[in-house]
Amino acid sequence: MKKFTLLILAIFSFFLVSCTKEQEVTTSSDIHISKYYETFELFDNVIELYNPLEESVNLSNYKLEIYSNGEKIVGYSIDLSGIIEPKNYYVIANDKYTNEIVDDKKDLATSELVFNGDDVIALVKDDKIIDILGDIGNSVPFARDVTLIRKPSAVLANSKYDEYSFIFYTEGQYQYLKNDNYEVKTEKELIEGPQFLEEYKNMPFVNETNENKGGGGAIKVKVHNYVDGDTTHFIDDEGNIYKMRYYLIDTREVNGTNVTAQEWGYPASNFTNNILKDAMDNNKEIWIQTVKGGQLIDTYSRHLGYVWVDGKLVNYEVVRAGMSDINFNLGSVSEGDLEQTYKNIPLFGYVLNAASRAQKNGWGIHGEKDPNWNYDTKKPTSPHNFLPDPRFYKVEIDG
Repeated sequence: MKKFTLLILAIFSFFLVSCTKEQEVTTSSDIHISKYYETFELFDNVIELYNPLEESVNLSNYKLEIYSNGEKIVGYSIDLSGIIEPKNYYVIANDKYTNEIVDDKKDLATSELVFNGDDVIALVKDDKIIDILGDIGNSVPFARDVTLIRKPSAVLANSKYDEYSFIFYTEGQYQYLKNDNYEVKTEKELIEGPQFLEEYKNMPFVNETNENKGGGGAIKVKVHNYVDGDTTHFIDDEGNIYKMRYYLIDTREVNGTNVTAQEWGYPASNFTNNILKDAMDNNKEIWIQTVKGGQLIDTYSRHLGYVWVDGKLVNYEVVRAGMSDINFNLGSVSEGDLEQTYKNIPLFGYVLNAASRAQKNGWGIHGEKDPNWNYDTKKPTSPHNFLPDPRFYKVEIDG
């Protein structure tokens, strides 16, 4: 019996090893995953491939592999067929799709295209992964209820998932299948960030059917009290005070009641406060906005939402400068998160891109030393009179 058990274990181990690919990191100018559509209705999920080459590619030795729910072995495998012409696209859809555009654009429909936002999608050539979305073995959602469009600058297939290579668009942007007519194409446009929309002024600040939820509307305010990098107290024309906690971000702490300062806490605080002080000194408009359908008040009795100064989103600017971590779960994207957009990109999409960019460059909390932090005493050197070092204000636009 013991020998039989060992034999079974040996066979299982061989099977596991043979089904689990060694993920060697490679890049190539081969065909790659150009668009990813994950929807609440899984039957309308779509994967688009693109051929960047000057020659046609026969797909007979390519396939898609899907790793479900953090598994390290393949759950579904889809053999591809046909030809992708030079500078052209190939669309794979579920065979129970309901969208008319998908019906018109599809090249392959299969019952095997089943995935959600935590399932890894790998493009495989000759049994080697050449391009991938997600990390094999990781069940943390990376793209739920969204459309991912590969940036034109990310021209190489990559066997290691790089979030920065993709733009997060809202769910179901099928009009972009087999074309590059999407609104934000260049890195420069993306880095410029979202703009305040006039329609926010006419939307309710509080949800009209649930007073505990945000309505997505904006209120014009002035600064009442500067707090730190992700919290400010504002006051409106009627004297109402709003203790605002900036949505999507989480800066390090400064000294306060029952709170001890952390590295990069004061640079983040001064970064945010300088934007607001400049607005107050120069009569620039400040608007606070709730998350549509999202939590209105947090556990510390603060309003949760966005802060706009002179048409720019402060939440975004703080992350863009490398001053903040992300405080957002891609596995629980709300309807409001997807509705609050600029050029079909949800506001969180801009913030996620800014975070990836700061991480890649090692800015601020992602690799630089806080210039006003004593690393021996673990305390700020001048917490109350901190003058920000302009080197850490990463606001330049690259192409």
